[in-house]
Amino acid sequence: MNILSLFSVFRYLRGVHMQHCVSSNVSSGLYSLPLEFVYVNNTADTSRPTNKSLPTGQLLDGKKSYEQIVTYFTTNSMTPNQINIMGYKMLAELYPQVLEVARLVTKESDNDTAKINFIQRMNHSDMYFTKEEIPRNESDEKAHVLCGDVESAKKYCPTRWRALENWFAEARMVFSLLDPKTIKMFHFNGPKQTTPSCPIGLAPDFNPSAAPNYNDGGKDCKKSAKYNIPFFVERPGPKYEEWSTNAHEGRPGHHTQVQGLLEHFIDKCGGVIKWLDAETYYTAFTEGWALYAENPLIGEDTDTYKNEPWQKYGMLKWQVWRALRLIVDSGLHSKGYSREKSLKFFSDYAWDESATASNEVTRYQSVPGQATAYMIGQQQIEDLRNKAKKELGSKFDLRDFHYHLLSQGSSPLSHLEQSINAYVNCVKNEKDPGCHDILNPIEVKDKGTEDTEKNDIYRPRRQHYF
Repeated sequence: MNILSLFSVFRYLRGVHMQHCVSSNVSSGLYSLPLEFVYVNNTADTSRPTNKSLPTGQLLDGKKSYEQIVTYFTTNSMTPNQINIMGYKMLAELYPQVLEVARLVTKESDNDTAKINFIQRMNHSDMYFTKEEIPRNESDEKAHVLCGDVESAKKYCPTRWRALENWFAEARMVFSLLDPKTIKMFHFNGPKQTTPSCPIGLAPDFNPSAAPNYNDGGKDCKKSAKYNIPFFVERPGPKYEEWSTNAHEGRPGHHTQVQGLLEHFIDKCGGVIKWLDAETYYTAFTEGWALYAENPLIGEDTDTYKNEPWQKYGMLKWQVWRALRLIVDSGLHSKGYSREKSLKFFSDYAWDESATASNEVTRYQSVPGQATAYMIGQQQIEDLRNKAKKELGSKFDLRDFHYHLLSQGSSPLSHLEQSINAYVNCVKNEKDPGCHDILNPIEVKDKGTEDTEKNDIYRPRRQHYF
């Protein structure tokens, strides 16, 4: 597409298409679609009824469409109602733990009083990476243009840049804190090595709507992998969320998972498997693993949060947030939840009324189903781990479990279940056909790349979001 064609698309979207988009008080999700009439500037044109069927005669039904869309992200057969119920169940388990932290920090026994006092402390400037007020000219649309790279950000957005440097310093400290705690979780050498050798660095993300995200370093690690931190957030931070976010994006989260896959498990000869992996992306496993890395790997399996109530709160807040995603996403598109009701969930349980909550709900409205995959994937991985541990008893090795999970790459949850079941069966019945190869992988001495890139279709490197 040439530049003139691109401008034509933008003109159409802005001048024609957008006038027919309705506000959230008319429709908050797929549940209410199709509408009865065509809307112009948020007003129904009752002389123009909408066409509620496809040329094939099939009736359009937003709620039924969501039922089909959501399975693409979850890679299982859960219905929207089951997803909604799961969200409430997880919220009932997690929210009391949040209140427990609030009571501990405030030394108040009453939940309501503890919550009020905790929120006041939570919003204090000490909890963020700068005590300076961010100037308006470092947050407006002009700043988004001027501060689009490192050098210009230092020059035109100095307050934000100083805050980002503080954030980077904390993130580097957390790298060094978390990595040693995973030593008994993974094989770091030998034929079952799953951990990457490529280092992970830090970079600013100048997208005004960015959230923390991760980019791998490629199989040959010509550049280090990157944990990208958003530059234009409303308030840089908060500090109490960094440990959990770091675990999600770095080690043992996406960096261990994605970079480890590239270095140890991708077929260097290319072919169909490499092509298929480039064409597919399974959010439930990819993001489910990163959430599993937050908790239980770091949250429960280590002493990271011992005597660190604020950081524990940050971890629990985002566990609650993922439970709310199950409730809100399924609610918007299958139960008719309004945007206002959805925002109230985040106010009531995540104690967040910031632009982050508003942007997140917009995300769930815009990309139906995607946000449900995080906790569904996490819970599936936990279930597989608990089942393997129960069946194998003293023969269970967490490092082996993670090897057999991560070596499959980004896969549907059903495939991961089959792989873990095969691993468990082989530990119990080592002489069964095929079990020798499953339990004793051949160590590849040369994991370098071959010159197959010239035949590949170029695709931008994937970003993995929090």
